[in-house]
Amino acid sequence: MGRRGAQASDASDGGGDEAGGVDDADECGEQHGGEQAGMAHGCERMMERPCPDRRPASTSGASWPVNGELEPSGNPIFRALRKDLEKAYRSLGVQPIFVEVARASELEDAVANVARQRAQVMHVPNDDLFLDNRVAIMRVALRYALPTIVDRYAILEAGGLLYYNFSEAELQRRGAAFIDKILRGAKPGDLPVEQVTQFELGINLKTANALGITVPQSLLLRADPDRVIR
Repeated sequence: MGRRGAQASDASDGGGDEAGGVDDADECGEQHGGEQAGMAHGCERMMERPCPDRRPASTSGASWPVNGELEPSGNPIFRALRKDLEKAYRSLGVQPIFVEVARASELEDAVANVARQRAQVMHVPNDDLFLDNRVAIMRVALRYALPTIVDRYAILEAGGLLYYNFSEAELQRRGAAFIDKILRGAKPGDLPVEQVTQFELGINLKTANALGITVPQSLLLRADPDRVIR
C-alpha cells in the first residue's frame, strides 16, 4: 500500500506486513491437525506452533515496525494469550505495544497512547468493549491517521481499514451442528474439536482513501467481495 508522507509511508509498511500475514496465517493454520473437543478459533490455531522466523537481521527490536494492540483488561483470555501473541509478533519482526483498556471512558486516551508510541498500525481484537464502542474508536483512530486491523466486520464497517478473521457464518453453522448432535444423544466430551477452516478478508476503501492509502489490486482480488466497503 502506498501512502502520502513519511508517517503514511511507515504505516503503509506496517500494513504491508499485516497483509502478508494473511498468507502466513493460512499457511501456519494448514500445518496444524489434531482433534480435541469443541470449535477452536483461528488465533488459538495459529499459536499452536510458531510461523517461520522472518525477523530482520537486527535483534534489538529498535528498528522493527510497531504494532499497537488494544487489550481489554477485564477479559482474562487476552492476558493469558499475551506471551504467545508477543512471540508471534516478534517472529514476524514486529514490535508489539499492548495498551490495556478497562472501560469505554479510557478508549480515547488508549488510542492516543498507541499513536504517541509511533505505531504504524493498531489491532482492535474481538471483544464486546471494542464492539460496543467501535464508532468512537474508529473516529479517534482516523483523527490520528492510524490504520486499524480489526477482528469483527462490524468494526470494519465503523471505519476500520482491514478485517481478517475466521468466518463467523461457518462458526455458527458448526456450532449448530454440535448442538444437533448433543440433542440426538451424543456426549459433549466425546465430540472432537473442529478447527476453523474458512477465513474472511475485508477492506474498507473509504477508510483507505481517508488515510491516503492506495490498496493494491492484488490485495483487493484476495478479499471477499461482500467484505469490501467501497
